[in-house]
Amino acid sequence: MNPSLLFIASGKGGVGKTWLSTGLALLWSRQKLRTLLVDGDLGAANIDVQMGFRARWTLADVLAKRCTLQQAVSAGVDSHLHVIAGKSGMNAVDLMSAERLMFVREALHRLSCQYAYSLLDLGAGLGTGVRSWMKICHKGVIVITPDPSSLTDGYAAIKTIRSLCPHMQSVGVVVNMAESDHEGQQTYSLFAKSCQKLLNFSPTLLGVVLWDDRIRSCMRKQTHVFDMFPTGHSADQLRHVSRGIEVL
Repeated sequence: MNPSLLFIASGKGGVGKTWLSTGLALLWSRQKLRTLLVDGDLGAANIDVQMGFRARWTLADVLAKRCTLQQAVSAGVDSHLHVIAGKSGMNAVDLMSAERLMFVREALHRLSCQYAYSLLDLGAGLGTGVRSWMKICHKGVIVITPDPSSLTDGYAAIKTIRSLCPHMQSVGVVVNMAESDHEGQQTYSLFAKSCQKLLNFSPTLLGVVLWDDRIRSCMRKQTHVFDMFPTGHSADQLRHVSRGIEVL
């Protein structure tokens, strides 16, 4: 595939967005594909925590001019994975002037061309920082759950993308935390119908990931299902999502 910058977002927190981002990044890197994972959530950044490493510099440092974007790139847990960490507790809007944000966005766009996959894990909601990062991406993934509030917030995210990024036709949806594949498919069907009716646009279903208590166990141990349960259904479903992104 051609190098591209992909974002993963959600209308609300707690839907498993960062777990999905780290899982995809690990999957691609273990296929020996050069992968860049960027934690674009400066309010509640936790990719470094989930992956069990500490970054010297973060994206917040780049925005505050304490280091360059290249200096903020850390070696990940795999040889083909690089990570730009975020910093929890920071207000992204306070750190960004319009000129500085544009400069960093352009630098990230150039940097992404060095990788087979570049993945931008955005913060929850649709604040200024989230919308700004969306603009430079070629593709987008929205994570939803069967919870009605997640569908409402997910729709708001799709609406924002259609308005903010009219060039972006490749937008996919992952239904996470479903009790069954049937529930996941029903959730997507309801979501897609609403988007089609109100926006005249239907995002692509990339996959359904079922609820799995073992994921929490992995997160507490700062590891991933690919390491602890590589043949489990969550790992298989994440591989299915990856294949969907490849053709998105």
